[in-house]
Amino acid sequence: MNILQTLTAGLALALSVSAGVAAQSQQTEQQPVDTNPGIFLGGTASVGFEQLPDNAIKFITDNFAYKQINKCEKDYPEGSFEVGLRDGTEIDFAPDGTWTEIDAADNTTLPETLLKKILNTKAYDELVKRGYVNLVENVERTASGGMKIELDKIVIDEIIFDINGTVVAVIED
Repeated sequence: MNILQTLTAGLALALSVSAGVAAQSQQTEQQPVDTNPGIFLGGTASVGFEQLPDNAIKFITDNFAYKQINKCEKDYPEGSFEVGLRDGTEIDFAPDGTWTEIDAADNTTLPETLLKKILNTKAYDELVKRGYVNLVENVERTASGGMKIELDKIVIDEIIFDINGTVVAVIED
């Protein structure tokens, strides 16, 4: 190869590399780099019954087997679940499948057999003693491990029990 051919080949190579860099630069300018940390998913999404944690599935089949499931939702980002039964009963579960709240359908109360299973014996006995066991429309676990019980159709609206089943508050309507 003579000097002229070598210079021409070198120039062609330099122009080719230069054109490639310019084209790459244009692409970069047209497609800016995304500096966001990512997409945040929030809200609820429908899930299948089989996607619930095992503890939640067992709780539902043991206590509500005769009722049809109307909805199963997962709350993001917490990972908690809400299950709605066709009769209107709603059950909330922690990410591990432990129930956190049970709300009876409108104009109904929770069954005594369920209350006997889920409440501390002392709390259950207190409800029976006061004559309120058939008036419970909602049970919610408190942050301290106790229970908040909402009653229907009486002057007392809520009874709050500590983790040992001792009444710590009575809230009148």
